[in-house]
Amino acid sequence: MPNKASDQLFLLINSMTKQEKRYFRIFSSRHSNEKNNYYTLYQVIDRQKEYDEEAIIKLLKSHQFVNRLSIAKTRLYEQLLKSLSSFHAQKSIDSELFFTIQSIEILYSRALYKAAWKKLSSGLKLAQKNEKHAVLLQLSKWKQKLIEKENYQSTEIENIDEWWSDEQKIINQIKEYNSLWYVKSKIFKILFYGGENSSTDLISIKSLMEEYVDPLDLKSLTIHSKFLYFHIQSAYHFATKDLKKSFQFLTSNLLLLQTYSWMFSDNPYAEISILSNLSYIGLKLGMKKEIEPILEKMKKWNKQVEHADENLKIRWFYSYYSIYLMKKINENDCDIADPEIDTIKNELSRLDQKIPILRKSDLKMALSVFYFKADNLRLSLKTAHELLNELSFKQNAKLYFTARLFYLILLIELNKKDYFEVAWNSTKRLIKANQFQSEEVNMLAPIFNRYCKNDDEHLFENIPNLNSPIQNENPFFNFSQWVLSKNNSKENSIVL
Repeated sequence: MPNKASDQLFLLINSMTKQEKRYFRIFSSRHSNEKNNYYTLYQVIDRQKEYDEEAIIKLLKSHQFVNRLSIAKTRLYEQLLKSLSSFHAQKSIDSELFFTIQSIEILYSRALYKAAWKKLSSGLKLAQKNEKHAVLLQLSKWKQKLIEKENYQSTEIENIDEWWSDEQKIINQIKEYNSLWYVKSKIFKILFYGGENSSTDLISIKSLMEEYVDPLDLKSLTIHSKFLYFHIQSAYHFATKDLKKSFQFLTSNLLLLQTYSWMFSDNPYAEISILSNLSYIGLKLGMKKEIEPILEKMKKWNKQVEHADENLKIRWFYSYYSIYLMKKINENDCDIADPEIDTIKNELSRLDQKIPILRKSDLKMALSVFYFKADNLRLSLKTAHELLNELSFKQNAKLYFTARLFYLILLIELNKKDYFEVAWNSTKRLIKANQFQSEEVNMLAPIFNRYCKNDDEHLFENIPNLNSPIQNENPFFNFSQWVLSKNNSKENSIVL
């Protein structure tokens, strides 16, 4: 039986590319004999398809380090991280700046002050160009050390004033950015990871905007702070149902990102995220022509992520395919033979433990609705059932109860009355216990109650608020449209 208790080392090895593994072999041989314990343990784990500690112990029973396997695993884990750090050392601005600070420290300790100043100057230019404010503060401390070492002989009083002013500006910029990050995080937590967005939630969001965002002067913000500012404004207007303004702020962010692309080189997901949000809102606004180039650009990202790290591949996967499914559902273009559906299913299976639960649940909910629209109710039911087994209402009440209500509709469509009553009674208890309220629940409850009583003749009669527009339209499934279609089919059958 595979041991899942301590498989983090296995997961790290399994995440490595061929190039990274090849580099580790060279790295390991440089730092010690290639036949060392770490590399031997690495080879055994690398061959495993699932982590199995008992098998490792049996294979390496002749090696003394097996008696202290947990220590050997910890040391191998550290060696792998060092190797990966070395492999990617020149692949990001942060790595380059980290190397610069290390170099300054080494040169300073050897009294090579002129070389340290030179390295400091190049580091300051790079950090300023990329708005790496935290690093600028670190470099500022090294500037102070070098000045103090000279006993201020080559320093003018004006220079000290100028450096002090620069440092205070950096500190204020850091505070400004952190403040925006705080607001963005709170708004996103309220909006996308809570339950039904209530008037209380919107008041909380408006209060955050008034205190932290509205007083800001957009012109004085750094590029990264502007990016957060547009991000927050887009989310706020999305929450207040002003989708056009939300779309405008997202467009502003995309332009900002493309204009200052080098500043976002360490965050390639930013563009995928913006394109995904633009596509989603564009579909909601019925902007079919406008979003075609956006969707095409998202699709082309697939080529860019082929050789990227696993995290970027995962993010592209759920961002692109959630929009792909939504577009197909909105256009009633759901065909079970669509080859992209096999790709979605295979990747969902392969990346099962790596995709964030809410992203995976979003995809499975959309996939279940796709199957419904494609007239494959059994696959739709199976997918919704999988979702409900993985997601809890505490993780996202709105999505969880959407899946529950949709699952009940599928049971009606499949005429599974024996399962339905148990499922509906369980759902009612959960709704009551968690005080969950939604327009869908109010609309569907009478239908579900009549179905339990076998009152099929009056199943879709006198449904509350059926003809009035729903204020908070469900992003996954149009429940009122389903009820109306049943009403219409009943009227048509009477006429016939």
